Amino acid sequence: LADWVGRLESGAVLDAHDRQKARLQAAWIARQALRAVQTLFASAGAHAILHSNLLQRQVRDLMAVAAHRGLFLEEAAQNYTRSILARG
Repeated sequence: LADWVGRLESGAVLDAHDRQKARLQAAWIARQALRAVQTLFASAGAHAILHSNLLQRQVRDLMAVAAHRGLFLEEAAQNYTRSILARG
């Protein structure tokens, strides 16, 4: 990731393979973050669902992020795999 940030900050562009890899990693991170917060939410008890509890907002926000089409893990994995195969 640091390599990509450095390249982008210097004005370089990512090739198609690197873009697919970045999308896959972003989708995986979103999925893992959602799982972690859902686990915390389930462990927090019934009060976690109250509007005054900050955890319920974090769960909703992560659900919205993870539902974004650009972060569909299965689609990102398929696209990355295709980019690997295209490289030969």
